Amino acid sequence: MENEIPSLGDIFLKTLNSSEKFGIYIYTTNGQIAYANKAFCNMTGYSEHELLNNIKLSDMLDGENKQEAIKNMDRHIKDENFL
Repeated sequence: MENEIPSLGDIFLKTLNSSEKFGIYIYTTNGQIAYANKAFCNMTGYSEHELLNNIKLSDMLDGENKQEAIKNMDRHIKDENFL
């Protein structure tokens, strides 16, 4: 319908998708990326298809901070005083 008011979810998704400055992603409890906007794809160098189907968030981490980052993601998922 032409005069239909968009839902808050529709507005939120449109805002996420239109962000060119901020890379935004959503990941599942097993670390699989469930959503990535264009800015995040550009920042990582992966296509949306690659991120959603082949890459876990932990796959993009390396070096000495990888284990700490994984531990923080796990705490965030379990909501154990993340910040």
